[in-house]
Amino acid sequence: MAINYATKTIRLLTREHTLLTDAVQILQEREPAASMSPLVYTAGLEEAHRLGIWTGSPPPPPLKGEWANTPDRRDDEGSTRERITVTLHPDHEWIMDRAAEYVNKSFPIYSLGSTFRYLANLKLANVRFEKSKDQAERARFNPKLKTLRLPKKFEPFPADFDRKDPDWV
Repeated sequence: MAINYATKTIRLLTREHTLLTDAVQILQEREPAASMSPLVYTAGLEEAHRLGIWTGSPPPPPLKGEWANTPDRRDDEGSTRERITVTLHPDHEWIMDRAAEYVNKSFPIYSLGSTFRYLANLKLANVRFEKSKDQAERARFNPKLKTLRLPKKFEPFPADFDRKDPDWV
């Protein structure tokens, strides 16, 4: 029986689109098949699991406070004219939809915040990969990940960048 994959369109600010496009290009340095859809659904699934949501899971306890990974957007930032379309396996879509509902965010906002958090976690892990004595971990080191500028809220190494833009380090 064929599986009908779902497509979701996510509207982005220009700076968000640029960041995600740059991230995919950087990830392709180590994994030539890297693309936008796997980046977004890997991030969304990882965050859902962190929240206690997975296939067949009972509802997690209520979220206390605001979801920490909500991306910051100001009213004066212009339109969300950029778009990406992600293709999802139906099981992945179900999990990510439940997670977005759980944190009381739309699917696009959940996906964007999850992806920024995932990229921040990759940057942190990259430091460990660079210094690792384990050959397999060392092989995962990606020097270009250091150059990826995340929003201030997510950036694990803000001192590495100039401070010309108050919202983006």
